[in-house]
Amino acid sequence: MNIKKNVSAKRIIIFLSIIILFLLLILLYPLVFKSDFERYEEKYKYSKGLPYQVYKFLYLDSEKSNKESFWNEVDLGNYYALIISNNRYRLLPNLENAENDGNKIAAILSQQYNFEVNHLKNASEDQIYNAFSILKKLDKNTNILIYYSGHGKIDKEANTGYWLPIDAHNERKSKWVSDEDIKAELRTFNAKHILVIADSCFSGTILKREIEQFDTENFIELSMLSELAKIKTRLAITSGGESPVIDKKGNSEHSVFAKELIQILKENEDIILASQLYKTIKSRLHLNEKQKPQFDFITDTGSHTGGDFIFLKRKN
Repeated sequence: MNIKKNVSAKRIIIFLSIIILFLLLILLYPLVFKSDFERYEEKYKYSKGLPYQVYKFLYLDSEKSNKESFWNEVDLGNYYALIISNNRYRLLPNLENAENDGNKIAAILSQQYNFEVNHLKNASEDQIYNAFSILKKLDKNTNILIYYSGHGKIDKEANTGYWLPIDAHNERKSKWVSDEDIKAELRTFNAKHILVIADSCFSGTILKREIEQFDTENFIELSMLSELAKIKTRLAITSGGESPVIDKKGNSEHSVFAKELIQILKENEDIILASQLYKTIKSRLHLNEKQKPQFDFITDTGSHTGGDFIFLKRKN
């Protein structure tokens, strides 16, 4: 009987020892063996703005360890930016920072991101549409960025937002450029990738649709740059929704939205996607200014879901 008790006790001790050892392995494993994701998080949580799957594809996967081979395989095309910055209005109050914002963004895009830039300062309605005509002539292997900074207006009854050229009247719409006008222009462009960035009051109306915005986090996690470059895309990032936004704060030379946009483009070391650019701007403004940028595909423009706009920093 004693022998049986001793055997049972030994079995219990062995069983408990195995359980304890197993638990210790579970607790110690993360400390000894770090996954790719954990190493990425540890190294780049304060600097690079790339989704993990994109970072892994470019930097961790052995077959893609040579960056140059990747860029030789993927043709991202040419880059063209139309910058519209309206400060001095004929019939409306002047703004203070729109021209400064446009100057700085134009310089960063041309000097650091290989964009050909057309910067319209204090543009009339005719000048804006003439610039759109130039965009229509660009081929499909072009990435077009349209940046607008100036007055915005909303007609709540018509459920439409507007950009206001410098010759716009406060009440008459004859010189206003509506969301639908912009969408109609975008439908005629050959370029595969188009990103509209609007820093004006009520700019978020260009994204209005009946369904909720897509989940940016899941979207970018599943995307690969080689696939993104193939998909026809029309996207917009706006400085706010259907409400006024801040043009000037304190002694700053830039709007609160443009200040963050400029800083993020300068901080980027290699690649940043429009979806990630929006996500970073949104988090910074939410913490500091309580302003709510918007991001989505622009409906009724021929855009396909699953694409993105890729900013590639110039290699020195």
